[in-house]
Amino acid sequence: MADTLRETLKHAIHELLPPDGSPIGNQRLRERLSQQRSQAISDDDYFAARDLRVAEGLAATGRGRGGSV
Repeated sequence: MADTLRETLKHAIHELLPPDGSPIGNQRLRERLSQQRSQAISDDDYFAARDLRVAEGLAATGRGRGGSV
C-alpha cells in the first residue's frame, strides 16, 4: 500500500471511530470505510492503516469475534 493511501485510510478510520470511545468491530469499521470511499478495502490495507492509529496511541485494539478498535 502506498504511503499516501495508508495516511488517507488512517485519517478516515479515525473519523469513523465512535466519538464516545466505545469499541467498534474491525469488520464493521472496514465495511464503513469501504462505503465511505466507495471501494473495497483489503484486509491488508485496513489492518496496516488501523495499526498506524494504534501505534500513535489514538486507538486501541479490543476483543470480539473479529477483534475491535
